[in-house]
Amino acid sequence: MFAHPYQYELDHFTPPDSVLQKPQPQLYRPVGETPCHFVSSLDELVELNEKLLKCQEFAIDLEHHSYRSFLGLTCLMQISTRTEDFIVDTLELRSDMYILNESLTDPAIVKVFHGADSDIEWLQKDFGLYVVNMFDTHQAARLLNLGRHSLDHLLKHYCNVESNKQYQLADWRIRPLPEEMLNYARDDTHYLLYIYDKMRLELWERGNGQPAQLQVVWQRSRDICLKKFIKPIFTDESYLELYRKQKKHLNTQQLTAFQLLFAWRDKTARREDESYGYVLPNHMMLKIAEELPKEPQGIIACCNPVPPLVRQQINEMHLLIQQARDMPLLKSEVAAGVKRSGPLPNPERLENVLFGPHDCSHAPSDGYPVIPANGPVPVQKQASLFPAGGEDEALLDSKCLIATAVITLFNEPSAEENGKAPLTVAQKKAQSIMESFENPFRMFLPSIEHHAHISQAAKFDPTSKIYEHYE
Repeated sequence: MFAHPYQYELDHFTPPDSVLQKPQPQLYRPVGETPCHFVSSLDELVELNEKLLKCQEFAIDLEHHSYRSFLGLTCLMQISTRTEDFIVDTLELRSDMYILNESLTDPAIVKVFHGADSDIEWLQKDFGLYVVNMFDTHQAARLLNLGRHSLDHLLKHYCNVESNKQYQLADWRIRPLPEEMLNYARDDTHYLLYIYDKMRLELWERGNGQPAQLQVVWQRSRDICLKKFIKPIFTDESYLELYRKQKKHLNTQQLTAFQLLFAWRDKTARREDESYGYVLPNHMMLKIAEELPKEPQGIIACCNPVPPLVRQQINEMHLLIQQARDMPLLKSEVAAGVKRSGPLPNPERLENVLFGPHDCSHAPSDGYPVIPANGPVPVQKQASLFPAGGEDEALLDSKCLIATAVITLFNEPSAEENGKAPLTVAQKKAQSIMESFENPFRMFLPSIEHHAHISQAAKFDPTSKIYEHYE
């Protein structure tokens, strides 16, 4: 990236004291009484530059064509002084426009633009021109809270002039230019200096006679002058910016089609020197990606009207759609808006959610006694597992369960358990009532093994009544 050639001048620029004082608006001259010059030769351009160097301020605007060009091209430049209007044929004088850089970068001359964000880049791209000391009436309108900031609104608000929007999207490449288009282009700058005076006066009054509000506009305008034109660069992720703006959720096949069509459109637009909108508009490209037509005719049906380059290269587009249809159909993470905050967990290391944090049944058995699956170890064999005097010996005396107990839900109390304690009168009566009914779960009892294994220590635990026996 190159450095801005006027970075130093713009960083150290301060508006002249004369423009920060209370202005006296100078009314514009009627259009019929103002000379208008069409500049189309080198000598006329040099003469124009000499006139501009003698001015304290002048207004400037550009007419740009971008529909039939990939980067676009500036077709016309309008300049107005207090006494004259000029229309410069920038197509004819494209290689000579650098002459105006002397007046455009003079810090003592105010250049009045309206909405100069694009104009600054176009001047750099097409002519290598830069601007120092600019007043942007669009930025002033924002600071004044006018509600609407367009040039049409300013013309109506300050000059009571209705602008003709008929030629707003006209093709400014045509030559010779019709008189109506010349008049439309001329009006963009003819009244701009008077609007500049009126807005300065309002800003000065709003600041209670202080230049603070005016300085804000010059500061914002200076920041616009520091912009640098950057040629659009294609990357593998260029399509994502446009995709997110569409607010659509596409699956993997649709998103692949969108990505392939975006790359095809970019390649075609650069090769043919056409705009994206001419090759394939955004809404048509999205519709084709959503529909995923199986036949070339289906692609044509998604476009109305059909762009000429789409009709010419329909077979290539059809192959791209087929390539996208061959992708596995999944829900795209980009479509769902999923943003990974870290790596995905390894499925081989996922823990069973049924195990608690203190469960050791699935922990490695290195260094720990292994309990056989067929039951607990007899007491006489436990000594071989736990060396005498070790810490594990105390474990045998503790009242803890060291083998898994299998408890059945439909188990009936045993006779031995019933005989341990004498039944009360109420219990006997309830027992006699229950014996008169058939146990509905008795049919399941033969297939249920209701036994439990407890440790030697748990055998004498009062809480172990639920177990039938100990082996």
